[in-house]
Amino acid sequence: MILTRCLSLADAYRAIEWRMIVLIAGFVSLGTAMVKTGLIDVFVGSAVVPVASVGRLFVLGMIFLLTWVIALVTSNITAAVLMSPVAISTSSALGLGPEILLICVAVGASNGFMTPVAQQANLLVMGPENYLAKDYMKAGIGLSLLVFAAVMVFLPLFWRL
Repeated sequence: MILTRCLSLADAYRAIEWRMIVLIAGFVSLGTAMVKTGLIDVFVGSAVVPVASVGRLFVLGMIFLLTWVIALVTSNITAAVLMSPVAISTSSALGLGPEILLICVAVGASNGFMTPVAQQANLLVMGPENYLAKDYMKAGIGLSLLVFAAVMVFLPLFWRL
C-alpha cells in the first residue's frame, strides 16, 4: 500500500499496534527465561510426567488444552512461545519425537476463537464492529471444540501415538 501510495509511511507507522508488539516481545523474553532458569523442566517433571502413566493421548490432550487456555488469555503467538519448550521437554521425557507435541501446540495456540485477544484478527474487528467478548465466546465455542476433537483423533493417527 505504501508502494502504490494508497498509504503514507507516517500513516502506516501510526497504524502499527505497538502494544501487541511489546506484549509479544515480553512473552518471548519470558519464554527464554523460563527455559534458561529450568522452570520448564520443573513444570514438566512435576505436572506432565506424573500423568504420563495415564497415556500419551492424555498428555497430548493436556498439552493442547493448556496451550489453548494460554492463547485465550494472551495471544496465539505468546501461547506458542511459552508452550513450545514445554512440548519439547515433554516429548523427550516421554520418549516421543517432538513433532507431534509441537504440532499440538501450534494448533492449540491457533484455536483462540473464543476471545478477542487470542487472535489479532479478532482484536482488529472488535472495535469497529462493536463486538463484545461474549460474541466471540458464542461464535467460537463450537469451532474450538471441533478443532480439539480433530486434533485428538487425527494427530495420533498420523504419528502413530
